[in-house]
Amino acid sequence: MTIKAESTDYDVIVKLQRLVGVGKICKPAKRGEHKQSWIWYTSASKYTGDVCRLLGPYLSDRRFQKIEEIISVQVDRDQEVENIVPYLAGFFEGDGSLSRNGNGLQLAVSCTDQDTIDKYYKTFGGYIRKTTKNDPYWKPLYHWRVTEKSEVERITNLLRPYLGTRRLHTLDTLVPKT
Repeated sequence: MTIKAESTDYDVIVKLQRLVGVGKICKPAKRGEHKQSWIWYTSASKYTGDVCRLLGPYLSDRRFQKIEEIISVQVDRDQEVENIVPYLAGFFEGDGSLSRNGNGLQLAVSCTDQDTIDKYYKTFGGYIRKTTKNDPYWKPLYHWRVTEKSEVERITNLLRPYLGTRRLHTLDTLVPKT
C-alpha cells in the first residue's frame, strides 16, 4: 500500500515529510499548463500503520473509511485533536481561498466532506452553506466562510505559521500582520 500527498508548494510537502518522519519526495513530470507539483509518498508497509495512526484523527470520515477497507489499524477517531490548527492550515493550503469581498476580505474553504467543513466552524466560527445539483454524479459541496475583517485577521494569524510560501504571499498582500 502506498500513501501519498501532492501539492504545488514544495515547502508544504517538506513539512509533511518532517511531521511524519518517513517517506520520499519526488517531482513528477509537469502536466501541460498545470503548475509543477511535488509528491510525498511512503510504500514501506512497516510505516503505513504508524502514518495512518498519526493522520487518522484529522482525516474526513470518507477518507478514513477508505483506509479501513485496505488495512486494519487501531485509531481513536473520537479523541479530541490536541491542535487542529496545523491540519486546518494544511487543508486551507489546498482547498481554501482568501479574497477581497467589496471593501472587506473573505476567507473560505469548500469541499465535499461535511465533517471537514464542520471542523472549521467548530474551531473558528463563521458560516456554512451547502450546495447541491440535481445530478446523481455530483456530490453535495459544503462551504465555510468568514467575512468579518477582524475575524479574518484573527484566523489568518493563527494559520500563518503553518502555511507555505504561496499562501503566505497572498496573506501578506491582503492581510496586515498583527
